[in-house]
Amino acid sequence: MYGAWRPIGTIKLTSMDAINITQNDFLDVLFDNRNKDYGAYNLRRYYERRMRNAVGITAGILLAMTGAYVVSNIMAKSHPAELAAVRPKVTTLTEIPIDPAEKLTAPPPPAAAAAPRALKPMIQNTPPAVVPDDTKDITPPPTQKEMEGKVIGSITTPGDVNGADIDAPVDLAGGGGNGVVEAPATTEGTNNHPFTFVELMPSFPGGEDALAKFLRNNVRYPSVAQENGIQGIVSVQFVVTTDGTIQGVKVIGATHGGGLEDEALRVVRKMPKWRPGRQNGRDVAVYFTLPIRFVMQDQ
Repeated sequence: MYGAWRPIGTIKLTSMDAINITQNDFLDVLFDNRNKDYGAYNLRRYYERRMRNAVGITAGILLAMTGAYVVSNIMAKSHPAELAAVRPKVTTLTEIPIDPAEKLTAPPPPAAAAAPRALKPMIQNTPPAVVPDDTKDITPPPTQKEMEGKVIGSITTPGDVNGADIDAPVDLAGGGGNGVVEAPATTEGTNNHPFTFVELMPSFPGGEDALAKFLRNNVRYPSVAQENGIQGIVSVQFVVTTDGTIQGVKVIGATHGGGLEDEALRVVRKMPKWRPGRQNGRDVAVYFTLPIRFVMQDQ
């Protein structure tokens, strides 16, 4: 038989009071079974010590600066003569008198530049141009006999047959100068005198695909042309200026009527700025012809 049960000992359970636990004991409980060498344990354990040291050092520096300021003021009041001796001396500049009777030797005049040699006569070369077939007023190019003893240029000017070639540098021809022959001033390529063809023609922003998309989204087939079955290609000519603006819009070639020309002009005037054409590394104004095709959907 089993005997009667009785307690063999007493275990007293006490709750942890965080208020009565010191900081170090709390850190030991917090970092129990953790790596105390990692750094966080030491940072928290010696936090108060570091704060006391920082406050003490800051207070010491402030006291030292205040003391130095007070001592310097006391010394300045008790030894004013010594401080005055430290100040830099002022040097006074004395103007040296110049004898007005003394004559200055003038430099010799520069040597006169040699007169340039006379240039050969120049004959204007007729530039190529695209003109209609029925044009009668056409300037023919100069003949070989007319060009004998002359140089080809942009204008016709008189000269000495035995003179220097205009294409040769001036100093090699016996004259002065820097050897650079300036090109004659021209207004071609400006907004009032656009080119017909240039090295890099103007283009619609985004290229040909963007231009085709713009036309598809903005062209509206006129109702009069639809009712009368009018269709065809309308050629619109305009000028792309130096900043890409479109101006001088007009219809060229055959007309179809039915409002096709008016619609083509409306769409072209609605276009955004183009990329301007370029000639000799600069933006220039250029003529541009754009064909717009009007086709009935059932054709």
